[in-house]
Amino acid sequence: MDIHELITKVAGYVPQSVKTALRGQHGAPNRLANIIHAFLSRMPGERYPVLPCAGRLKGYQMRVDWQIHRAFIYDSWEPEVTQAIDRTAALGMTAADIGAQSGFYTLLLSRRVGPQGKVFAFEPLPANYRLLEENLRLNNIENVLVRREAVADRSGELTFEFPPDKRSLVAGPVLPEDNTGTLSVNCISLDDFVARQEIKLDLIKMDVEGAEGSVLEGAVNTLQQFHPILIIELHGAGDQPRLHPVPVRLQKMGYTIEWLDERSRTTHILARLSPQS
Repeated sequence: MDIHELITKVAGYVPQSVKTALRGQHGAPNRLANIIHAFLSRMPGERYPVLPCAGRLKGYQMRVDWQIHRAFIYDSWEPEVTQAIDRTAALGMTAADIGAQSGFYTLLLSRRVGPQGKVFAFEPLPANYRLLEENLRLNNIENVLVRREAVADRSGELTFEFPPDKRSLVAGPVLPEDNTGTLSVNCISLDDFVARQEIKLDLIKMDVEGAEGSVLEGAVNTLQQFHPILIIELHGAGDQPRLHPVPVRLQKMGYTIEWLDERSRTTHILARLSPQS
């Protein structure tokens, strides 16, 4: 057993509340969290080990970036979001994980919806897509369909810049043949995807680094027809997150907004159709 696996095993015995406190506030960790993070990041060993998961994903394993994404295997990543999924995802649902990264939320949704359910995972970044596919294979997941596409306001093609200055967005190793400049990727609107697949979406988890308004623009018909539950990470909310255009628009469409947290850089909402709608 190497040092990474030993630490992971020990972390499995630490109460969830303690792990969350030690991790610090999302996006603004406390001094103790920074000290612990720096110490663990400098430990020798493989940068991208395969490790057993604790908590909600106990029994699964993931390949993770040890320096950045250890919280996936500790089950201390974004507790407000994982708790929202616990409350809303149910057996037999069809869910979409838009911005799946390396698959932490994909695996959680897969477990929650069960064999009778289905998860569609969208991830356009090559380094992330490779790790996403591997983490699904490691756990013999059969109820997830992976799409190497971005979700946008239209179907076709879009370009975006590879995020070298945002290390947490890149889950796996970048290969020499990867384009790390301007990426051109296939994109699809959620309305087009739902129509082509002939499915009914029950739940959407979305983390698209500021493109949530574009995704919403391409999902109007889906929201009006099926009223899926939405768990969204909002970017650039500023000092008045409740004025962010995405929750404002959802409220106009009859959704009730539950603020899972409220922060200026990133914040999370849970949106459900209002009983009065």
